[in-house]
Amino acid sequence: MIAACLASFLFQAAFAGETRNVILVISDGVRWQEVFTGADPLLLNDKAGGSWTPVAELRQKYWNDDPAVRRRLLFPFLWGTVATQGQLFGNQQKGSVARVTNAMWFSYPGYNEMSSGLADPRIDSNELGPNPNVTVFEWLNATPEFAGKVEIFGTWSAFADIFNERRSKLPGRSRATSRLRRTARCARRLEVRCRIRQPPRRRT
Repeated sequence: MIAACLASFLFQAAFAGETRNVILVISDGVRWQEVFTGADPLLLNDKAGGSWTPVAELRQKYWNDDPAVRRRLLFPFLWGTVATQGQLFGNQQKGSVARVTNAMWFSYPGYNEMSSGLADPRIDSNELGPNPNVTVFEWLNATPEFAGKVEIFGTWSAFADIFNERRSKLPGRSRATSRLRRTARCARRLEVRCRIRQPPRRRT
């Protein structure tokens, strides 16, 4: 998940100084169907849904015949706080449709299009390297009014390239994924060594 924090970004004309911060939170991979209609019954199992939780427990926690109730069970904060104190857009069943224009349909091209405002056919891989395009966050950070007030937080090391930290000078905290991968590799190697060294069981 990435949170691009535009600290002290004031919409003075529209809000007369009431808004102090703008925070853009992006959850990669979340479908609009779950957000607006709740859990998908076809995914409430260990095969299609990839969950280790028993089906009965999943249905008890997240299922209700009413989509409005079901979505609150799955996203309690979103529907209990955000929807009541703000606005939610993107319910395609009510005609609120937003689509990307890039043909890739995966992370890096999507983040680039969302943050720079254009689809770039050169971005065809999550391992492209530094983004050649200027994002709105880099543009804001280069203005005298917002310099040093824009930051990027994320759990994927590729964000350092997507927001081109070296060129943009944006403070970025996006290294967690790399550390987690290294930890997971170490854990797997340790597990393999433990299996190799474990003596065979005696037959009784």
